[in-house]
Amino acid sequence: MAQNSRNWGRTSLVVALSGLTALAASVAPALADASPSTDTRSVSTGGSVLDSYIKQQGPLLDRERKLEAFKAWLIARPGINESGFIESVHDAANLSMTLLWHGNSPLQEQARREAATRGITVKFEQRKYSLQQLKAAIDTTWQQARAGGWAGFKISYIAGVTADYDGIVVNGSYTAPTANRSAAVRSLATQTGDVAVKVVAGGEATPAAATRSNDNAPFNAGGYMLSGSSTCSTGFSIGLSGSNYTTTARHCIAEGYHDRDGTNTYGTGKLFSGDGAARVLTESGSSLMFDGAYNDPSGYHKTVVGFGDVGLGTPVCTSGGNSGVHCNIVVNSMAVSFNDGYGAVTNILATQQTGGQIAAIQGDSGGPVFTLAGDGQVYAAGMIQAVGSPASNCGPVHDGGNICSTQVLFTSMRTIVNSIPGASLVTG
Repeated sequence: MAQNSRNWGRTSLVVALSGLTALAASVAPALADASPSTDTRSVSTGGSVLDSYIKQQGPLLDRERKLEAFKAWLIARPGINESGFIESVHDAANLSMTLLWHGNSPLQEQARREAATRGITVKFEQRKYSLQQLKAAIDTTWQQARAGGWAGFKISYIAGVTADYDGIVVNGSYTAPTANRSAAVRSLATQTGDVAVKVVAGGEATPAAATRSNDNAPFNAGGYMLSGSSTCSTGFSIGLSGSNYTTTARHCIAEGYHDRDGTNTYGTGKLFSGDGAARVLTESGSSLMFDGAYNDPSGYHKTVVGFGDVGLGTPVCTSGGNSGVHCNIVVNSMAVSFNDGYGAVTNILATQQTGGQIAAIQGDSGGPVFTLAGDGQVYAAGMIQAVGSPASNCGPVHDGGNICSTQVLFTSMRTIVNSIPGASLVTG
């Protein structure tokens, strides 16, 4: 993946990452409305990996769409940010949702009533720490690490909201023998301020910048870009001041990107998002997203119809230019703080559930993360930023030799759009 980012996003998980693998490879404004696209290219939907996944998981995905629609209603309630709401845990199989909450709020009863009208069972789980406390603890932990307080342990990321732990989880790898590690690391359990901290030794995460390879304007999401030795992917398009623009991750910082196997240029950098680590490019973008394998010769694509508001347990798919579509990837951490080289930004962490499959590879940075909206349609959930612990078998990809993983870090697309004044998501 490639690098950039700034503030915390409401719809993101609380996990802090440093040393993740960015996916660029070498070889609180009001909720934004959607911008209709005038692109007239036909929507090709047959025969893809995604279509097969839809056929297998159809009823479950229908229930997940209902949960996402309910969450979109919930996070749009006035006062939600001050109510103590932390995150949602989705159980599509049972059409139920657990709302993680700190304290009590009248919004809880409103949520219960609204969920009932939608046929959704809602449960409330009280958490000891507020979202603000968790974010503060993450920031403090990074400060401690910079001051040498985590000697002997390289922090990869810090998870602030997970379904099974009330506190923050510091993930990383040991860099020194036990005797040379700090007290916090040796204990494997500590406290930052008033917030409980759990330490887990795991892998590194890497930024992920590395038909898709022969696209032209207006560019689809999931295209594969090249500039010199830097490869990245295109994200969902954004409408601004009457025009539609293509996007990528901010750590995809090179100029002169063109389609991987052609000469069509994506323009130059127009602006960075205020949050969400996105870079808006000057060339036009469409309301379409590439579907299928990285080398699909038919140019399969789907139409973007709105935002996907995910929670813990939500199944998502990725569509990177280097590796194509991957599904059955489940969100397991929210409010993840990842430093892409341009500052820490809030991400969401999701893990591939199918054996032998990956979530993303370097070169997929900037590409779309999505949920399913129905035949030929998708919801824009986020933008690929980094991959987790390296996998041994990356499978078929355009450019091999890059780091791939069963874990992917992505920023919220709603957060990206809402952080750009006057912007909107381009939809069809």
